[in-house]
Amino acid sequence: MSRDRLLFRRILVTDLRIFFRSGGDAAHRLGGVVLHLLMLGFLHLPAFFVLSSFTRSSTPGGAEFAALLATLLILAAALQRSLETLYNRGDLPLLLSSPVPLRVIVATRLADIACTTFLGSALFIIPLLNAAVLVLGPRWLWGWLAWLAATALLVPLALGLTLGAVRRLGARRARVGIQLLGVLTGISGFAGFQASNWMTRSRFENPSTGVGNSLLGWFAHPPLTQLAGAARGHPLSLTVLVFAGTGALWWAIGRLTRDFANGAQAIAGDAGNSPVDRRSLANAWQGAFGRSRWSTLVHKELRLVFRDPLLLARSSTQIIMIIPGLASAFLYRASVGLAGVALVGTAMSATLLAALMTTNDEAPECAAASPLPPRRALAARAFAATIPPALLGWSIALVVLALGYPLVALVAAVGATLNSGASAWLTTCTVRPHTLEERAKNKQPMIIGQTLFGMAVGGLGAGGIGLWVSGSSIAATALIGFAALAAAAAFIVQPRQTWSAA
Repeated sequence: MSRDRLLFRRILVTDLRIFFRSGGDAAHRLGGVVLHLLMLGFLHLPAFFVLSSFTRSSTPGGAEFAALLATLLILAAALQRSLETLYNRGDLPLLLSSPVPLRVIVATRLADIACTTFLGSALFIIPLLNAAVLVLGPRWLWGWLAWLAATALLVPLALGLTLGAVRRLGARRARVGIQLLGVLTGISGFAGFQASNWMTRSRFENPSTGVGNSLLGWFAHPPLTQLAGAARGHPLSLTVLVFAGTGALWWAIGRLTRDFANGAQAIAGDAGNSPVDRRSLANAWQGAFGRSRWSTLVHKELRLVFRDPLLLARSSTQIIMIIPGLASAFLYRASVGLAGVALVGTAMSATLLAALMTTNDEAPECAAASPLPPRRALAARAFAATIPPALLGWSIALVVLALGYPLVALVAAVGATLNSGASAWLTTCTVRPHTLEERAKNKQPMIIGQTLFGMAVGGLGAGGIGLWVSGSSIAATALIGFAALAAAAAFIVQPRQTWSAA
């Protein structure tokens, strides 16, 4: 084995080991695997219904639309992995200053992003492929090879787009832009699952024939036709896709070598700081001492989370998770869907913000060594994590009020505030601050239980609003009251012993 191949294998194995170990210790990783397997099994149900609705319609375009959804999900995963690999990997300066050839570094990063993108999109692509085999026939087993080839084609595109954005916009703006693009791409893919059934039933009249056709027919055009053909095993389309993916990887290794060094150094070296006017800095310094102790604490906690350069990427999973469950509510009645977002989305957002405030705190020992009571410091953190979601909930409530549902708007506003505060306090008390080693490994906060709590109390409240709008006022009152009591119970939780000991 040549020296470059040996270096490639060792670096890639190390990169993948870091990726798999980012989930925490063995127990946490096992819990994450079990949760992903349960979600993987659950997602087979909507995928089956989506593809079944395609088969009931004689109009072409269903397979092409499914191929578009899969492409969007793969691209969203590739964009997020490209950004995380370039920004949150502390070994890039070490590798770039080492005698390892730059071509080998680029090859390992491409392979790392490709493997993790393939695994990251598996949660949504596997249900689609299995449902296609079950509903449409075994020829869709070729979709596994098409999925691998499409990943190989889209990963260099995502990495090139990220590096190009860094070169054109600068590292700081490029991070925000790429994260927004990735979030919007993922949301579009998830929204497509809900929109497929509506497009199957909806019809438009063809002016030339006067015959109504399904809206899915809009997607029966190249290159989606070729992607769908590759997934079903069409020889020419599949061969072209495989060669295109292989060629894209080969091109990327050669073409992106120069751009990668500059873009990776710009991203890894940028700490998110921008030049500050000295007068503004002096005013901020004096204002910090003019505030009350409570407002200073809250301001510090808000800075902890909003300085996170990958905040949008970390939040995207929380945002996307609520879309399938709330899309049906929007189709039923807009007021119910908006109220559901106000109750569920705010609770999940507060959970994430409180967790990031805790894990991003690089000096928790300073607060622990101060004369400030630990409970008061935690209360300031929870309050800071409550502010942005609560403001979002009140904004949505104003929209519901404008639609003519004052009682629903009131429940949404009060419920959003209560759910945000309860989720923030629960997470603040139960999430442990990360050590320096854990932050270096980009370890994600383990908030599975806290997220499920937010989804539960928000979902119960949203269900109560749906019952109220449908006319079942007694059942709605009972369900909303139970959801409020469950959320209020979170304030009974006491801080972890680690906080008291600190």
